[in-house]
Order: sequence, then structure tokens, then C-alpha cells
Amino acid sequence: MAKLAKIATAEIISSKELNADWQRAASAVLVSIGRHLPDLMMEEIFLHLPGPNSALPAMVQILADFAHADALQFTPRLKGVLSRVVPILGNVRDAHRPIFANAIKCWCQAVWQYSLDIPSHSPLDADIMSFLNSVFEFLLKVWAASRDLKVRMSSVDALGQMVGLITRAQLKAALPRLVPTILEL
Repeated sequence: MAKLAKIATAEIISSKELNADWQRAASAVLVSIGRHLPDLMMEEIFLHLPGPNSALPAMVQILADFAHADALQFTPRLKGVLSRVVPILGNVRDAHRPIFANAIKCWCQAVWQYSLDIPSHSPLDADIMSFLNSVFEFLLKVWAASRDLKVRMSSVDALGQMVGLITRAQLKAALPRLVPTILEL
């Protein structure tokens, strides 16, 4: 399986194109591996997250697909994902911002699903809350104010999923900015 994961990842990072048919197929293979061996898949993705910018959106999309496919496997690994993605959000190109915002939305949906399936265990520790609060502020202040409508819409969509996950104090402080941002769409 490790060899298959490496081959699929090599196919994805070898292209500058985003969303080619074979690239989607390789992504599906990695997500399938993740459903059975999540640590193997995550390790392979994490090797390439700080890598070349051309592979970054594809790797983030795979993590979003994995979160959507298997919230119970993804959510316990969220801290590792956020610790790698949050530091690079400021450097994401405009064209790739909707991919990242959609991924953040999928990750938050996975947390919600996890909380519904396992209500006795909260997946949100202090570190994850700190990351989510940082992402919320960044999306609200920077990406939701973008000139590009697609970036604004995907950012607001992600913010909507984050509203129930951030602290009440942060939400209360953000409401005067959040409501006008939503209404301007």
C-alpha cells in the first residue's frame, strides 16, 4: 500500500495542471488508502504539503476529500493538518484560495460529523481551537474582503461552517464584520 500511495502522489505532483482526470483518479486512490490506512495516507500527504506550490492545492484537496469521505478517521488528525496548512495560508495564490477555503469548510464539517457520531469525545483541544480561531480571523479579514467573488463566496462558506466551532467571544467580536461581509455577496 505504501508503494501505491507513493505512485499516486508522484502522479499528482508531477503535473502543473489542476484537476486533470488522471490526477483526480490518483487522488481517489489516496483517499481510498486513507479510509483503510489513514496514517499512511496522511504521512504521504504531509511529505508534500510544504513542497512545490503547484502540488499544494492538490494535496489540500485530497485532505478535503478524505475529510468528506471519512470524518471519523480524519478529525483526530486535524491538528496535524492545521499545523501545516495555517502557516502557509498567507502565501496562497488568489486562484487557489477557493480550494483552500473549501478544504477548511470540509474539515469543519468533518469535526461536526465526528461530534455527532461520538458526542462523548470533543475533538477540539486548545491547539485546534487556537488554529481555528486564527483561520477564522484570517478568512474574515483577508480572503472574505477579496475582490474576487469566488474567493469571497468560498471564504464566507467556510466561515459559516466555523461559526459553531470558534469561541463565543470571538464570534461575538466578529459579528459586526461578519454580517456585512455576508450581506455584500
